Amino acid sequence: MVKLGEHAVVLGASIGGLLAARVLAAAETDTVVAERFFGVMNLIDAPSRLLSPAIMFRVATANRRRRRGTAQSKIQPTLASTG
Repeated sequence: MVKLGEHAVVLGASIGGLLAARVLAAAETDTVVAERFFGVMNLIDAPSRLLSPAIMFRVATANRRRRRGTAQSKIQPTLASTG
């Protein structure tokens, strides 16, 4: 635990939150990551399944493409009818 001013910061929780944010961002464009994430969230899979090397690689590459602006969403926007 690290103290910053008056607040204590737990490093493990910070890393876990960062990992969760990256997985969620990758799940927007990668259906394999999304399926694994939803399996963990619905208590079908163990949380350690998100830490497999294949999933971590997909998370890293999806987020790298996202930062470069080359990620293509698989969800196509639809136009709402105003009628």
